[in-house]
Amino acid sequence: MNAIQTDATAPPGSHESSHPERALNVWMCDPWCRTPWYTASLTGALSLHGHAVRLVCPSYIHEPDYFRQQGLIPRPGITDLARFAAFRRLGPAARLMEHMVNTTALCLNAAIAPPHILHHHQCVLLERGWKTELEFLGWCRARGVKIVHTVHNLLPHSAKSFHPSAYSELYRLADALICHDDESARDLAIHFGISRERIHIVPHGPLFSDVPQCSQSNCRAILGLPDNARVFLALGVLAPYKGLDILLAAWADLIRSAPPGIPPILVIAGNGPAGEMQSLEQLAARLGLTRQNLRLEFRYIPASQIPLHQHAADVLLYPYRSITTSGALLSGLNYRKPIIASALPPFRDYLFSGKNALLVRPGDRGELLEALQTAMEPRCLARLQAGSAGNPDLIAQWSEIASRVADVYRAALA
Repeated sequence: MNAIQTDATAPPGSHESSHPERALNVWMCDPWCRTPWYTASLTGALSLHGHAVRLVCPSYIHEPDYFRQQGLIPRPGITDLARFAAFRRLGPAARLMEHMVNTTALCLNAAIAPPHILHHHQCVLLERGWKTELEFLGWCRARGVKIVHTVHNLLPHSAKSFHPSAYSELYRLADALICHDDESARDLAIHFGISRERIHIVPHGPLFSDVPQCSQSNCRAILGLPDNARVFLALGVLAPYKGLDILLAAWADLIRSAPPGIPPILVIAGNGPAGEMQSLEQLAARLGLTRQNLRLEFRYIPASQIPLHQHAADVLLYPYRSITTSGALLSGLNYRKPIIASALPPFRDYLFSGKNALLVRPGDRGELLEALQTAMEPRCLARLQAGSAGNPDLIAQWSEIASRVADVYRAALA
């Protein structure tokens, strides 16, 4: 059996060596706008490489002008209504109707003028047990379109009514599959029986990588954080797999055991399901945490504010129970901050315990508390800060990623 292709070098006889200059017509397809920052970055980078990339993605419902601010025009089909406040208030039923209309239009478009590649990212309906998206991909494939799917997660994090066999259908339908790390690629091959020749490893790129021009002190002033406290930050979409409940419990332990003086502050920032927000708020109250040592910013954080939060922090936190790929971590690495994170396989290429990070066993409240206490010690924090200076060098940049993704496209076309 052939080894999983890492795309750093093209295998003998690959399509790349036959047509190295071929510009490709690509549909970058994220029909529910689940990964707007990733698809925007990849679309822009591929376009700079000379490929004709159509962003088949509606405007981001939480930040409707985001794509246009990046110089991109979303073309999801006939309609793109997320830019209108009235549509956003209508909720999931309206979004489903828009999706069905756009899918019908895309089917007709694929029949008349199919692209070379349909690069697909998320199956939101498949998570709920519907196979509409698989039928659309099958329609396009029957018309000669090559399907490339990025495996952002092997299976959904949420406990919806999906069945793993449906994801086997998705993975078998694709002509090529992209994983972001070796572990995910191995799991995909082993657990879903996917031929390794169809699995390609292309790293995730940095998101929100622009460090703000203002100082850390000014960033804290803008966010209403004290300048003289140690600030720990957990930033991102709220979800049970992020381990924020364990973080709150460990944080309460830290506050109880901290010596007298200015207390550290934990900032948890991001939006998520109402039930998750309520659960975390109730847990914080039961643990006796107050605004003096905890800030819960449960709201959508605009892309322009993410650098402010990252730069204002002293330590970044990723206490996940599990993960396939973390764009949040790759974003955080750009800011050269010490990191406390769970020791998970996707983090191995970026985090080195005792150098740029402190790693703990997933779900271990005691180890997380020890890591937080260690980061409170000035000498230890200074050592971690020095070790974090080269963090951005660990991340592949988007131009390189686009080149490697184009290699995957050519392999699918070969």
